[in-house]
Amino acid sequence: MAAITLSSLDTEGFNHQIRTSPLDMMTRLHEEGTVCVIRSGEKHRLIVTSEPELAAAALAHGSRNHRELLRQLVGSGLFVVTSGEQWRRRRGLLRPMFAARAVAELHGLVIEATEDFVQRQLLPSAAQSIDLAETFQQLSIEIILRLVEPELTGPELAELTSALHAAVGYLDTRLFAPEKVEETDHDRFAADRAVLEDFIDERAARHTCPVTGRGLLADLVAALREDGQEADTGQALREELLSVFVAGVETMGTLLTWIFHNMAAHPETRDRALREVLAEDLRQLSDLPSLPSGTLPYTRAVVEESLRLHPPAWALFRRIDAPLEAAGIRLEVDDVVMSSTWAIHRSPELWDAPQEFRPERFLGERPPAQQYFPFGAGPHQCLGRQFSLLEAQVASATILSHGTLDVDVPPEGTGLRPTIALAPHPHPRARFLPHTADTARGGAR
Repeated sequence: MAAITLSSLDTEGFNHQIRTSPLDMMTRLHEEGTVCVIRSGEKHRLIVTSEPELAAAALAHGSRNHRELLRQLVGSGLFVVTSGEQWRRRRGLLRPMFAARAVAELHGLVIEATEDFVQRQLLPSAAQSIDLAETFQQLSIEIILRLVEPELTGPELAELTSALHAAVGYLDTRLFAPEKVEETDHDRFAADRAVLEDFIDERAARHTCPVTGRGLLADLVAALREDGQEADTGQALREELLSVFVAGVETMGTLLTWIFHNMAAHPETRDRALREVLAEDLRQLSDLPSLPSGTLPYTRAVVEESLRLHPPAWALFRRIDAPLEAAGIRLEVDDVVMSSTWAIHRSPELWDAPQEFRPERFLGERPPAQQYFPFGAGPHQCLGRQFSLLEAQVASATILSHGTLDVDVPPEGTGLRPTIALAPHPHPRARFLPHTADTARGGAR
């Protein structure tokens, strides 16, 4: 059973540190106690917890309460809306598109998009210094755009990639460094959003009944028409696809950055993943209707261990809707609970050598769900989590099939910047090194 600790922080100190040094704050609060109440004069409490059972209960029974700014900027899509009937209906519309069977059929699209990116971007710049985070964010944008509309190519793909890259960058700055936003930035964001919305409207108009096209856009058009409960299906379509863009782009770009950063820092891990990848025929896999269960298990473990150390959902806030008790702690209505994913994923009480990168943790028996939730938990957990795991696994394998990335990892370690996802700071530099014939033969043995 857990015990409540009255934190040394008051509300003012908490608000300052959540903006300036949230990871240090979560580590400090975990050392004070696994259930810390922030001192304030309010009737209802702000609780920061790294107690897995209490965090799981809050995530399962609480509602999101911090999305107003995002709602103003991108509308009321599933990623943004807090709860209620609209949330239930929109989640019901999207759930079939991200079900396990549907996700398993998307691996070929990810391989195709990544292969195209390697040929256009990585191979031509081989051995040159590149910004690893920027490179992988561009890749994640191209994959998500191709997920929405598989036939995107050429100048149209380039224009949409540029607009989405700038839009996500603006949201990141507006949410986490608002003092850096200039007067002209919002106008630029509005123009970029209009480019994306015009694309959605134009492509949606091509779909007549019955909708038979490929991709998430076609699936969502068909689902909205069948549902028939949205007063403005065009607005609903734009909101949901913008939500997919916001939720998927920075998270995946950052995850791929950490995957290759971690492999560069641990050559034995990289070499083991490389041997596994070179033993597979990715082109043959791409032609299969779905990715066979158990394919590339070590590559998958590298993805999951990267998510443990650098979880995209590094902190999750929930407002409690009804009294509940967990881990011996009673939560009251309107208590706000911050579940510290960062601290839980690095707790020495829960993990052996928690600061070390060990993909082997995810081979064989999985860790308990309550101590590992990189995409959140409860009814509001990320609907696209299974696709994100598949995307990271298959994209990483496709890149490794062509070469490795020599990443500049500073001796003192890489800093962290908590934004929409937990990003490295500063962005690491890297060089893409294509395989030689000898490398390919050696790796396949």
